[in-house]
Amino acid sequence: MGKVIMSEEGFLSYNQLRNSYTQADNIIVDRKCVGYQFTNLGDVIAFVNGMIIYPGVPGTSLGDSRTILLFERSLYKGNIELSFQVPTAGTAPNVEIVQFVYMQE
Repeated sequence: MGKVIMSEEGFLSYNQLRNSYTQADNIIVDRKCVGYQFTNLGDVIAFVNGMIIYPGVPGTSLGDSRTILLFERSLYKGNIELSFQVPTAGTAPNVEIVQFVYMQE
C-alpha cells in the first residue's frame, strides 16, 4: 500500500515493505528507507536495535510496537538488528517489521 507525505515542494511518495521474522536476523534496510515500525506478534521478548519489545497476551492483544521515523528528506542508513530472548519449547517468536521507503517519481 503506498502512502504520501507532504513537503513544501510538493508530494513525496513512499511505500511499505512488510516482513515477519521468527528468528534472529541482521536486516539490511532498503536504501531509500525513511523509517521503520516493529511489532511483537509472538510470545517471546524480542530486541530490535537494543530496544526491548514485550509480547502481548496470547489471544487478546498484540505486543509492544514502536515507530522510528526520520525528518522529511532524511534516510535511515543503518541495519536493523533483531534478536529474541531464548525461546523455550512451545513458544513462537515473531516480529513484524515495516520499512517506509521513498518511491521513485
